[in-house]
Amino acid sequence: MPDRQLFNRWVEWSDLDEDEFINGYVEDVELGSFKFVELFQEMRPYVEDEQDLVGIARALSFLPQFFKGLLTQNLPVLKSDKELILAWLCHRVKNESDEPTLRAGLDEVVDSIKIISSWGNFTAENAVDITTAIFALGDKMTYKDLKTTTRANLLSLVTNIFTRYDLRLSSRPGVSRFVDGLLNMAQFEKTPQCLDILFPLYVKLTKVWALELESKKLAERIFTSFYRFFPVDVSRNFSQKPGMTTMQDLSEALEECITCHPMYADFAFEQLLGNLDSQQVDDSKKKTLAMMRSCVPKYKDDVANKWATKLWDGLKYEIWQGSDREVVQASLDILHAVAKTLVSEKEDWSDMKTILIRYITQIGNECNAKTQDSLQWLIPNGQIFHALATSSLRALWYITKATIPTMNLKWQDLSLTKDKAYLLISLNEIIRAHVEMSKKSPNTSSDPKVAIVVSALEEGHDKINSMYDEGLQLGTEEWKGGAKASVEVPEIYLSSSKQEDLLVRTAVEGLAMLIDLPEFYSELTKARVIKSIVQVHSSTVHEDTRMQCVGVLQTITSNNPSVFANAILPTVFNKLPNQINYEYESADDCDKKIGDTIKVLQELADIACNEVCQKDLVAVGEREQASGYWHRNFDALVHKLLLKLDEVVTLEKQLDYAYAIVLTIHEALEKFEKALDKARASQLTIEPKPANPDTGPYAYLVSKLFEMLDPQQQRHEPNPYREENSWFTAIRVHDANPLTTDRLVALVGKISLVVLRSKTTTDANNFLLKWNRNVEEHAASALSSLFTGGNLEYDMHMLDHWQADVRFGPQEKCLANVLSMYMIAGTHPKHRSLLRIDIREACIYMIKAYIGFDIEAAPEEGHTPYQSWYSDLARTSMLWYMQLCVNKFRVAKESVPGMRSILDILTMYVDAALDSKNPMERSKRGNILPVLSHFCAASLAMFDIETSDACLKLMMKVLENQSYPRFGMIMARLYKSLLEPSPILKRENFCNIRSVTPGWAVANIVPRLRMNWQAADFDAVHKPNYLIALAGLIKNIDSALYIEENGGGFSEDPTAGPLLPVIIEGTLIQADSPSKLVYIKALTAIIKQNTPAIEQHLNSIIRNLTGGAAENLDRDHPYETVDCRVAAIEALKILIKYVEGVKLRPFRQQIAKEIADARTDESSRVRDIARQVSVLWNLVLHPAE
Repeated sequence: MPDRQLFNRWVEWSDLDEDEFINGYVEDVELGSFKFVELFQEMRPYVEDEQDLVGIARALSFLPQFFKGLLTQNLPVLKSDKELILAWLCHRVKNESDEPTLRAGLDEVVDSIKIISSWGNFTAENAVDITTAIFALGDKMTYKDLKTTTRANLLSLVTNIFTRYDLRLSSRPGVSRFVDGLLNMAQFEKTPQCLDILFPLYVKLTKVWALELESKKLAERIFTSFYRFFPVDVSRNFSQKPGMTTMQDLSEALEECITCHPMYADFAFEQLLGNLDSQQVDDSKKKTLAMMRSCVPKYKDDVANKWATKLWDGLKYEIWQGSDREVVQASLDILHAVAKTLVSEKEDWSDMKTILIRYITQIGNECNAKTQDSLQWLIPNGQIFHALATSSLRALWYITKATIPTMNLKWQDLSLTKDKAYLLISLNEIIRAHVEMSKKSPNTSSDPKVAIVVSALEEGHDKINSMYDEGLQLGTEEWKGGAKASVEVPEIYLSSSKQEDLLVRTAVEGLAMLIDLPEFYSELTKARVIKSIVQVHSSTVHEDTRMQCVGVLQTITSNNPSVFANAILPTVFNKLPNQINYEYESADDCDKKIGDTIKVLQELADIACNEVCQKDLVAVGEREQASGYWHRNFDALVHKLLLKLDEVVTLEKQLDYAYAIVLTIHEALEKFEKALDKARASQLTIEPKPANPDTGPYAYLVSKLFEMLDPQQQRHEPNPYREENSWFTAIRVHDANPLTTDRLVALVGKISLVVLRSKTTTDANNFLLKWNRNVEEHAASALSSLFTGGNLEYDMHMLDHWQADVRFGPQEKCLANVLSMYMIAGTHPKHRSLLRIDIREACIYMIKAYIGFDIEAAPEEGHTPYQSWYSDLARTSMLWYMQLCVNKFRVAKESVPGMRSILDILTMYVDAALDSKNPMERSKRGNILPVLSHFCAASLAMFDIETSDACLKLMMKVLENQSYPRFGMIMARLYKSLLEPSPILKRENFCNIRSVTPGWAVANIVPRLRMNWQAADFDAVHKPNYLIALAGLIKNIDSALYIEENGGGFSEDPTAGPLLPVIIEGTLIQADSPSKLVYIKALTAIIKQNTPAIEQHLNSIIRNLTGGAAENLDRDHPYETVDCRVAAIEALKILIKYVEGVKLRPFRQQIAKEIADARTDESSRVRDIARQVSVLWNLVLHPAE
């Protein structure tokens, strides 16, 4: 048997194996060699030691582990021993004499009782004794001073006992005494840990003893006990430790307390309505209303018998006089819930004295009386009717029958337009309720009650129509002049409450909802209504009304493709001008017509293309076979646009008009592609399959646009350097401005590109590949023939070679080349062979044509210049064509026996340009550099380091050239193209774009330029070129790549030195304000991200920002100059913000002068930022003030 020394070891906790120690006691009990009374004798010296309260707790910690060991071993405990143990433990819990020694170790005592309660011989009487002891403790003021964990432990024990022995506890100590004891424990409680136990206990107690609580009038006491915690401040969640009960959890638990039994209904509604009257803060009101909303369905009978009218009385002023939209909506939601509880499924609809009808009638009478004071109350009243009407079919039927005739009579008596608008807004709410009902019950034949409701609305068909039609007519006439509406309604009720066209917008909204009701309008009437909305759209002077019409028509057409094709499109297109003639009208008038036409067409695109069509046409034509019904509205719009385009292009000098139409097609296509992506992303939709998947859904569009450009094969002009009898495909647009022609061709090319990379385009229906696969019928590639068949005068097989050779033009051929470039951009590299052209050869032709002479020409030809004029579009397309060949098809890596590589050809051009012995014309030399930089950019994008490095060496060679310094400056400015985002070299165009490229540029290109800059200290000619080149790279590199927080080094290459001095020097660069702007912005980024490094160069930085950056500006670029001044003063602002004031005070004079100068700058942008800097600087100089 363990002796006293052994237990002393437990208390002293010295090198003790607790499990072994406990097992020793358990084994002795099992052998019968140890009695419980002996245990208490051994523990007594330790649990009565007033000087060591911690030791008492340690001694008592033995008991729960010991009792758990007995339970685990399933050892029986004599009843007498159990009673002895519980009596001793309850004595410690009661602590009648309030002794400190009994208060110590209370958690261990409670844990022991919890384990004993699991013993098989634990009885209901034991539960009563424990509960009585706990309540005795709770009755003392010292209870509230216990630790939170101890109180939570006691509440948890009470909950466990009540759950198991509620029947016995109801007789002893009895319901009243139990409630008294629990409320005594709860009266000072406020910690989340305890409330998380207390709230569920309230719910259990309420549900188990509901009858006793009501009969003994204890319900109000219990309700008061937990309602005092309402509302729970859920914003205090931040203070809770992870894993603990959150304030949101407590809020939900308290809600269950309040709503757990109907006996709390009177207390809850009375308290909540009282709170509503006394609360001034909207957040508190929202919580009260949310609780009220939860109570209504739980207390259905009490609401019907007593509280429905009282709730209305408490809520109506929150709706009528509300200033917060959420409070108003919450009040309406409660009215909706109340009306829902008053509905009886079996009630007779002919009975007008049911509680629901009486309730609606009472509210209706009060709402009507309210409008006698001012008709502005029609708006909130309409929302009240909507809340009631949506509660049930019976409510909707009754409100429709009662209000529509009354509204129509009132409408006839109204004379003010704004009052008519208020009435229509109220009517819209009733119509909205019908729309919501129709979506829930779309089939009226399956539910006779739904049919009755629909018939009630149809009875008022003529009255409703007359009000909306008259409202539309009155509003259009009266507000079109621009008069201001005198609207007095709070803005929370109407998003457009201060719009001049209130009546028109309200009528349009109502008509749109009526169209959405499947059985209200016939197809003929529906078309007439839609035309009236289109008329408003085209005639209104208010942008908000125009956009509302667009939104309404978009909603209508997504479900009614026939309406869009047969009503909307004809109405709009009939109002478009037949032609826009710059000869007979002023240029301003024509430009306005073009602008207005584009705006109208773009809004049509918004209507048809921002959403996919949800329903199919009744009859589908051949064109529609190639697409699913998602395309119906898009196809209808594009078909109409193409018909209009046919009309326009047959007229003279209408290319600007044609451009407006093609621009709309392009924007419509891009919007529709986004709409398709959005629809595909939804898990609830499946894309409909076309009936004819082998024909692309956009093939008709591309085909028609190519026909408009009228590509034809023509014979080249005789040329000694060209094959005889060679032909080419030309685009010739007669009577056209060359610039407009370029814009039109570019749009057609972009449309072709979007179509080719669309997800709807497959290998099977790809219009380009389908043409090229048919070798027997189409001897030439579509890239060369532009989908034309040719004629018998020449060999079409040679056209692919002739067409790619753009060295000698002419312009019409080069425009055709633009279209070829866009189609190549939309082609996946795996389909290279199907293009049926020599990509490498085409790339070389692009290079030579852009530069303007053939470096590989025979000696007798010399460097013969090409006598051909190219437009900017044609020239730019040559560069993009070359980049696609290099990047997408990797032609720079290809070698052909007996032929120079493309890189070798480029090298020949650069060497010739730098040859001072045989000077090249400046124009020729200047054309070489864009080719070199774009070639390098294409290689760099795909991370072809070998080719890129070779190109970079050529670029550096040009930069360092001593003979032609201006040539070097041009090269420096082209460095920006290396990393600049390209409109063609993009991943979506199947190009190879590697994300590591910018990082490689920082690690490899930047150090070379920086070292050259450092070495050129006394070279005033070349030193700025290195700065300009660096600026071109830095502009397109994320600052995080060249700014490292390494103590101010900013060095991506330890051998090359830091980059910061280069950036500081760059802020003073002359004659190149774009580069200056880049450096100022880079400096600003460094100030933010590594202030310590900046502080080492404060003198230079402040000198540059306060003097150099404002001077030496490039006056040839005034807009960029303003940008520099703005950036400089912004950088100064960031410097003041991030650097300690004490370090800036030595420069106070320079900073103050710069701020003063900036505040009088001619640019308002500079002045605005200067005022902000002035405030910041004053705070630095006078922090105490």
